[in-house]
Amino acid sequence: SPGGAAAPQPPLVTRELALSLEELLTGCTKKIKVTRQRAGRPEANTLQIHVQPGWKAGTKLTFPGEGDQLGGPGSPAGDICFVIAQKPHPRYARVGDDLEVHTRATLKDVVRGQEIEVPHLVPAAPPLRARLDQAQLEGSRHVIRFPGRGMPASKGRKPGDAVLVVDFALPKALSAAQREAICAALDKQV
Repeated sequence: SPGGAAAPQPPLVTRELALSLEELLTGCTKKIKVTRQRAGRPEANTLQIHVQPGWKAGTKLTFPGEGDQLGGPGSPAGDICFVIAQKPHPRYARVGDDLEVHTRATLKDVVRGQEIEVPHLVPAAPPLRARLDQAQLEGSRHVIRFPGRGMPASKGRKPGDAVLVVDFALPKALSAAQREAICAALDKQV
C-alpha cells in the first residue's frame, strides 16, 4: 500500500508427496491440485511435478509464488514446497541406491545349486535369476548381487544394484545319523 508497510511474505506451505518405489525407480509426472487464497478468495490450481528416476525420500521441490496471497492484488504470494516420501513396498526395500528383495531357501536347495527366479520391481524388466550356490557372504547375510539393476543414480554416481538376500530355512531337527553324514561330507571338503 502507498506510504504503508509492504505486505508480508506468506509462510511457506509444505506438503508431502507419497510415491511408490516403482514411481521413484522409473520416474513419473504427478498433477497436484491445490487451493490457494488470492485476493481473499480461494482459487484452484494444478501443479505438475516431473519426478526424476532415482529421486529419494526427502527430495524437495518448491513452486515459488504458487501459495497463498495474503494481501491485495500485487502483494507477494507464498511458495509451496513438496517433500517426496516413499510408500512402503510389500516385497522390495530401497537401501541407498540398491533394491533389496528377500527369498527363502532350504539348505538342500543351496547345496544342490537350485536356480531361482524373482520378479524385478518393474514387471517389464527381466527377472532376477541365479543359482543359490552363487550367494556370497556379506556381513552376516548371504546375497546375490545384480550390478546396475537397482535405482538409477544421478550426479555422477553409478546405478545401484538389485540385491537378492537369501534367507536360509535350516532343518528344525536332525537325527544323529543325519548330523554324522553332514559332518562327514563337510570334513571331506577340508
